[in-house]
Amino acid sequence: EDGVISETHYSLSTKACRWMSQDQVEEAIAVCLSSQRPQVIYGDWDGVTPDRYFAAFDDDMVTEELPDREVSIGLGIDHGEDVGREVALLCAFERHPKRPRVWFLDEYVSQGKTGIEADALGIVDMLDRAGLGPEAVDEARGDTNTAGKSAAGYAINSLLTDAVAALSGYPEHSPPFRIRPAKKGPGSVVYTSRLLHAAMVKGDFVVHPRCAHLIESLRHWRGPGGDQANRDLSHALDAARYIGRSFLDTRSAGVQSLRVR
Repeated sequence: EDGVISETHYSLSTKACRWMSQDQVEEAIAVCLSSQRPQVIYGDWDGVTPDRYFAAFDDDMVTEELPDREVSIGLGIDHGEDVGREVALLCAFERHPKRPRVWFLDEYVSQGKTGIEADALGIVDMLDRAGLGPEAVDEARGDTNTAGKSAAGYAINSLLTDAVAALSGYPEHSPPFRIRPAKKGPGSVVYTSRLLHAAMVKGDFVVHPRCAHLIESLRHWRGPGGDQANRDLSHALDAARYIGRSFLDTRSAGVQSLRVR
């Protein structure tokens, strides 16, 4: 505004970015979240507030299709005390350096104020519905914001790990898997949402009809913040983001793969 610094704005195009093909430009526009396109793609100062954050989500992505290839198994968990605020998602992932693919297979959603044991039982039952034992889980990520269930997220993840082990007949010192803290930080909500959105755009995102809570959130969430109804939709998406980052971020290291049967 003071004229001290000049501004130069370019929209993303093959003319502005001559090292990119038209196909690459179109793909970059497609995978960019609609809320970020004015700034990221067109160089505008101001973004927009879309009616729906995940504009690429389509009901065609809701299917009973199951993986028919080698996959990794993941659990994403968002901790909370009240009804619907403890959410665990069971996922299958195919790692690929450019086209990772995700299947959301099932969900556990608390029906009331729950404790560690009830949540552990819900997770074990969810695995059982998929025909999987807890030893099939390659990676599990849990929130570090416990919403009153524990003084520290690291503690609740450890307590839930121990409870799952006890229910499954494993000794505490050798659980079938460990719930590690989710990777969080400035910008992580947008970044991990972009990972999910990119998978949707590329056709690499599948949700089983059993994941009713997740589907509702994908259809109607308007982004971070908002009224209470919108914030209530975020819990399933938080669980999806926590585990999605571990598998969809192609910069991450690989994990051992198992086959879903």
